[in-house]
Amino acid sequence: MPSMVDPYEALVSFQAAFAAGELRTQPGRVHEDLIVHADRAGGFPRLTYVMGKGEYVQALVEFIVAEPIAGIACFAVGYAVDEKCRRRGLAGALLAKAIDEMRLGMRAHMPAFYLEAVVDQSNIASNRLARRSLSDAPITCVDEASGEPAYAYQRLISTR
Repeated sequence: MPSMVDPYEALVSFQAAFAAGELRTQPGRVHEDLIVHADRAGGFPRLTYVMGKGEYVQALVEFIVAEPIAGIACFAVGYAVDEKCRRRGLAGALLAKAIDEMRLGMRAHMPAFYLEAVVDQSNIASNRLARRSLSDAPITCVDEASGEPAYAYQRLISTR
């Protein structure tokens, strides 16, 4: 089971690098209002999708290559919204658009892939989003790194 990470730290880091012009980005292929950045994190490919206004990042979704599930490629998913922009539905809208982008981008490489989010059981907003967007039947688990109780949400995405 993958470990929980704090995607808000990624949003803050991305925001600083983006505002400083340090990142190579491009618009989404399906949703041109998205900003897309591809790089490597810990040696693994990572795709970051953000919504923003100018140089201000309002919300972020990241996909990082994870361990396959039942022999099918899997991407760990994390999402965060800037504190000033919460409670507006941005995370759900961005996650849906990012999944559209991933589906198109992976079409030439694989027939399907899994998305998996591991969420601390006490994070009500994140669990609500994961339940709506990924799976309404999460797996109860204990996070490997923190030892905290968590839920793992898995969703199989067809690229066809």
